[in-house]
Amino acid sequence: MSSRDPNALYAALPLPVATLLLRSRNAKSAKERHDNAYYALEVSVRLAVAARPPADPGLLARASLGVWVQALGPAESPRRDHDLLELFGLLTKVGIGKRAAPETVNARRLLEALSAYRNRTIGHGATRSRSFYEAAVPRLEAGLVAAWREGFFFRPDADFLYVESVQLEPKGGHRARALHLFGLEPVVDDPQGTPVPAHLLPERLYLRRGDSWHDLHPWLLYVEGGDKERETIYFFNGLGKRAEFLDYASGDLLRGSELTKLRPDLLAELYAYFSTPAEEAPETAQADSSDRFGDFTLVGKLGHGGMGTVYLARQESLNRLVALKVLKADQADQAEDLTALTRFQREIDLLSHCEHPNVVKVLASGHAHGA
Repeated sequence: MSSRDPNALYAALPLPVATLLLRSRNAKSAKERHDNAYYALEVSVRLAVAARPPADPGLLARASLGVWVQALGPAESPRRDHDLLELFGLLTKVGIGKRAAPETVNARRLLEALSAYRNRTIGHGATRSRSFYEAAVPRLEAGLVAAWREGFFFRPDADFLYVESVQLEPKGGHRARALHLFGLEPVVDDPQGTPVPAHLLPERLYLRRGDSWHDLHPWLLYVEGGDKERETIYFFNGLGKRAEFLDYASGDLLRGSELTKLRPDLLAELYAYFSTPAEEAPETAQADSSDRFGDFTLVGKLGHGGMGTVYLARQESLNRLVALKVLKADQADQAEDLTALTRFQREIDLLSHCEHPNVVKVLASGHAHGA
């Protein structure tokens, strides 16, 4: 992977890392170049932890970079790579005041030095001279590329994908519209649809290795378009009284009502996943029942239309997966409106007579007041 071929360079990096590297190279000031190159390394640590999360993720609910590095697990085999050794020399010289010059370096040792370097160069009061930034940037960038090439973060055969939607095939298999997230732009993984396991959920990020798919939820959120008119990957950035996700490319934080509006069930999932103590969790998260609808537990969203949203759900009494259509709030307010009920019942009656492999069969109907 040569720096003389920028397309190949960026294509070998996950989208959020490639974006930060591009911003580093296009930045107007030396400090901006430096900070973007540094954050590309920090993002890489976050991606590596999401790919191989610790047995106790609660340690990372409000953790510093050093704790994230410790969560990476056992050290990989040491590498004898010039760019990695040059980066390690920079990190140790700045971070601990003494340049280390070993013959090899592994991921754990390199990234522990990155944590010390952060304390000296990033944040309030850490401003350095222009000459410092100009000298540091090439080493940060080259070391970043080398670390990805050597498999310090993802294994070389891993694919980083966003599953946009999942469809059931006539013969029973599942295919997804999946976006390949290496390089500077998302690319459709397979125009004919990517074969996926039945348990995969839409609107989530995954790491794929061969036939194995690892869910990166809830460490990462992928937001398509929106106000920014670009795809954005937000990284979990802390959980106390509220959850917080960070877009490293822009510095924007996603939290509070904005996060709840985007992912209504996420807060409850986070408190459960990180096993946050009950006294720290808001009452709404402790008593949240938004993932239940009568006998059904909502698993994930399959799609939405004019009248409501269709969810993948588990019918608890029969222990089976079903598609559950839930009316929109404004439609639900008309639950006693005879016209609205008649329209919905007509749709149920028509579907109940359909026998086709591409049409979901109606199993039951009904409505709940106040749902």
